[in-house]
Parts: sequence; C-alpha cells; structure tokens
Amino acid sequence: MKEGVLYEGMSVELELGKNICLKGRILRPTLDGNLVIVFDRGAVLPQVRPGEKVNIIWNEKGKLFKGEAEIRGRGGKIIPFLEVSSPHAFVPIERRRHRRVKALIPVEYRKVSGGLFKSTHTIDISGGGLRLKVDDDIEVDDELEVLIYLPESDVISALARVVRIEERGDEREAGLEFMIIDERFRRNIINFVFKTELKERQKVG
Repeated sequence: MKEGVLYEGMSVELELGKNICLKGRILRPTLDGNLVIVFDRGAVLPQVRPGEKVNIIWNEKGKLFKGEAEIRGRGGKIIPFLEVSSPHAFVPIERRRHRRVKALIPVEYRKVSGGLFKSTHTIDISGGGLRLKVDDDIEVDDELEVLIYLPESDVISALARVVRIEERGDEREAGLEFMIIDERFRRNIINFVFKTELKERQKVG
C-alpha cells in the first residue's frame, strides 16, 4: 500500500487547536476524497468552521506520521464525526511522551478477540506502553489484553495496540501503546520507571 494513504478503520488522532487532541477512527473516504472520522459515543467536539486547519496523526507500519488537512463538516448527535480533507502533505514524526526503562517484568497477553493468555516478559516499559516478546501470530494494529505483574503493585490490566514489530533472529518483539489503562496503574508504572532510573544513576555514581 502506498505510504500516506489513510484507509477505512484506521485509528487516527486530530490536533484541533491548542491542547485539544481527539482520538478517532476513519469511517470511510467520501466520493470526493474527503475522510469521515468518527469519535467515541458522547465525545464533545469543539466548535470548528469549514476551512479550518487541523493536523491528523496516524501510525503506519510502526511509524508515526503527521499531515495537515482542512475541516469540511461536523455532525453526529449520538456518535460525533468530522469530515476533513485528505492530508495533502505529511511528515514522519517521533513522539514519546513517557520516559521508559529496560526491565524484565512478567506479562500475560491475548488478543481481544479471545483465546488463552500467553506468558512473556517486558523488554522495556513506560507510562505510555511497553515492549515485549511475542509469538508469530501477533501483527501491527492487533489489540491485546495485557496483564502486567509490576513489583509493588496490584496486577495491572490494560488494553494495548501493537504499533510495531521487530524481528531479532528467531524472536519477535512488539511495541505496544496503551489504549485503555486505569490512571492509578499508569502512575504505578511511572513511579516504577522513576525508581529504576534513580537506582541506575546511583550505581553509576
């Protein structure tokens, strides 16, 4: 598939003005090449005008891209949506909002479609996601249920999406981004990262 083509079902983020970022999914492209993006039921959309600029951010084959588009329309009383133009220019971006540390933490995972949990361990972890070893049946954009057995914490249950896959010899590593996680558990992870970094600095010192 040609790079930069946004397709039906793809998850995207829209930057609408200062500090407004909404997560949605492409419902369908329109006949004139625009995109209809739907948001979670009950989401509150800000007031926008046709022609207003918006940034679209999406993940493609493990890479983040950002492109500029224009608002074409707005609607939806129950399930809100925006119609926007296809991004006419886009660039790859690197965005990591959370510090991460290398750590071997027991994890269990399974696809949201069902099946048995499989045991593995993290390679690194942050408040935004984790990297772990996975089997051959896991692919980019898969959504996984994960159970993280973090020290000094209750078992952390989260929903995560696979954003990249790396092959390392006979092993496969998956980078996961948290989609749904209790903020209390996210703080537990962030505190773990902070304490681990502190211990590493003390060893160096």
